[in-house]
Amino acid sequence: REATYSRGQKIPDQLLNLVTNDMKLLQPSVREIHTFIDKKAQELGITIAWEYNDAYNIFRSSPRARLHDATNLLEYLAERKEHTGLAYEASLDETGRLQAIFFEIVLSRG
Repeated sequence: REATYSRGQKIPDQLLNLVTNDMKLLQPSVREIHTFIDKKAQELGITIAWEYNDAYNIFRSSPRARLHDATNLLEYLAERKEHTGLAYEASLDETGRLQAIFFEIVLSRG
């Protein structure tokens, strides 16, 4: 199902193939991918006939991916610890991917 209105302009495969799996590991936003594709199209002399919504419909995160998205979680917990004193601990793998996280729900009283 398309999430946004689109005039149905197809982004050429030549440009879509430039968005590699390695690039996706950096978790760029759809806006960043759209800008990248547009710049590459200009460099290659390809007429831009698509819109942001066309890129959004191709590159948006699936609901399943968003369900487990922990983007900015560690930053939030660090800020929360600074303001409330609630502790947290996180375990990351060698690629920096979150493996486990523990955090206080209420402030412990000693």
